[in-house]
Amino acid sequence: MALESPHPLIAQHRPWSVSKIDSLKQCPRKFWYGYICKIKLDKPVNKALTIGSAVHKVLQFALSGRNLDASFEFACVESKLTSEEIEAVNSYRPAVSAFIARYKDYLQKFGIRESIIEKQYAIDIDGKPVRFFDNDRAFVRGVIDLAMFVGAQPHVVLLDHKTGKQRDMKHYDTQFDFYRLFLKAAHPSISGIVTGVHFLTTSQIRTGTLVEVPDLEPLYNKVVSHMNWIASGITDLEARKTGWWCDYCDYRDGCLNGEKEG
Repeated sequence: MALESPHPLIAQHRPWSVSKIDSLKQCPRKFWYGYICKIKLDKPVNKALTIGSAVHKVLQFALSGRNLDASFEFACVESKLTSEEIEAVNSYRPAVSAFIARYKDYLQKFGIRESIIEKQYAIDIDGKPVRFFDNDRAFVRGVIDLAMFVGAQPHVVLLDHKTGKQRDMKHYDTQFDFYRLFLKAAHPSISGIVTGVHFLTTSQIRTGTLVEVPDLEPLYNKVVSHMNWIASGITDLEARKTGWWCDYCDYRDGCLNGEKEG
């Protein structure tokens, strides 16, 4: 099986991530502001993103062995949070504590031989692993929250932490397509991957069934086909596509005023 060729727009504006391709799909002008003009904001307008990012840091520190109090303190300081935001982050303490306990039990129960925590992955246009920040070579990239290698089996259990509202599992299909590709490229011996979501607001963990991943090419082609499909419907990167997402867009004010920064 040959690797699918990326659409010219996809090839031109690499490297790609799940959030970047979602931005292009949602609104070309949002993509234009963020990834072409590269307008930087001091802090996201959406406070939920700030809080969610900080909670991810808490989990990263705690899963890596720091005690819970230190994990919350370090995450809040590193994220430069306001007192209101710190209070919001601390509201997740019971959920984080419960997850850490479940994680430790899982390690013993299933003989986890290795855990990967908040690891950066990237591959080039030929599907080969490259450094995450190698913008000249990286084609798609992303950060995996938690991946656990199961005992003697060539299988991985992958979990993504979510602080937002709970969605149907199909909502995360594209994200997990990217993640399976990253893991298979970096760890060729993997033959199966289970993906799941840890919803912190409800302390619920939902997982799918084991997906066999014997070869890299089908995983690569599924990701590229999705990106090509999105790119094929774009004729003007400055075109505005309105919807519910406009209320949460960091570039909302300039966009509504008809500005074209950059």
